[in-house]
Amino acid sequence: MKAHLRHRNKIEHIIWREQKAVKSVTRLGKSDALNAFVNKYCRDIGNLGKKEIARLDEALNMAIKTSKLEPTATGKEGKPDRLKKLAPKRLFKGTLSGYAIKKGLGEKEFGWYQEIVEKDKAFDKKVFEILNFMDGKRSLHEILKSVSAEYGETDPKHALRLLRDLQKIGLVAFM
Repeated sequence: MKAHLRHRNKIEHIIWREQKAVKSVTRLGKSDALNAFVNKYCRDIGNLGKKEIARLDEALNMAIKTSKLEPTATGKEGKPDRLKKLAPKRLFKGTLSGYAIKKGLGEKEFGWYQEIVEKDKAFDKKVFEILNFMDGKRSLHEILKSVSAEYGETDPKHALRLLRDLQKIGLVAFM
C-alpha cells in the first residue's frame, strides 16, 4: 500500500502549500475581516483535503475487499526515527551551485552526485527543494515528505548523504 501512502502525502502537501499561499495575502495588509476570510478559506481547503483523503482511503478499502488482499499498515511510513529527529539548517543565503559542492568535497566524492543524477533524473531539483525547506525547524522526515510529493519518491539515504556532505563543508548544521 505504498502507493496509498504516496498519494496521501501528496494530498497533505497540497493542502499545506495551498493554505500557505492563501495566508501569504496577509503580508499585503492586516484587518479582522481579512483574517476571518483567510481562516475560513484555509479551513475550506483543509476540509476539501480531508474529503479527498477519505475518498482515497475508501478506494483502498474497496480494492482490498474486492481483491481479497491482506491489508498492510498504511499509516506507517517506514522511515527511520532518526529522520524525524534531524532538523537541518542551511548556513548560507542564496543558491548552491554544483561547483561549490565539487570544490568543497573534491572530484572523487562529487562523483557520487553524478551517479545519483543518472539514476534519479529529478535529483537536482530535489536538492534545491531540500535546501529551500531547511530552516532548522522542519525535520528531514517532513522535508522528504514534501519533496517526494512534488518530485517523486526521494531516497532518504541520498538526502542524508547530501546533508552530511554539506555539513562537512560547513554549509549545513543540524538543530
